Amino acid sequence: MVKMVWVNIAVLVLSVLAAQAEIDETPRGPHITREPEDTIFDRDSVVKTVSLECEADGFPRPTYTWYKNNIAIDILGDDRLTLMEGILTITDPTSIADGGNYRCFAENEYGVVISRVASLEFGYVDPFSTQAQPRQTSTENNGFMLQCKPPSAYPGDRKSVV
Repeated sequence: MVKMVWVNIAVLVLSVLAAQAEIDETPRGPHITREPEDTIFDRDSVVKTVSLECEADGFPRPTYTWYKNNIAIDILGDDRLTLMEGILTITDPTSIADGGNYRCFAENEYGVVISRVASLEFGYVDPFSTQAQPRQTSTENNGFMLQCKPPSAYPGDRKSVV
């Protein structure tokens, strides 16, 4: 019984501490809590958006600016772009317009932090060949190998697939 009371008290204390941490209004500069990741977007995807995520904490809450290839992105100047709480979303991305290296700046009145560089690349897998393969036969209990030439792909394993 006493052990159960202490467990309940410990849970209560941890809950209070967690709640206080979430509403901490101590003035402080931002620091990155989620770095953007290298992303490969499938150029043939049915999904028509790609997102790069950056998250920072600080008080007051940081504002975000994204840079592509070291040039600030004008979110308002391109209706394909949205920025929501550090998440940059690109609608109908193309390799020419959107491929490159991105980084996020999180800023408040106490400072600025800069994320790691994250690349946005565009991948593809071309269709397999439709050429007929030579006929092969096998006898019962004896296996054989079917060979195929893998289609071109990026990024891809440059080794032969058998």
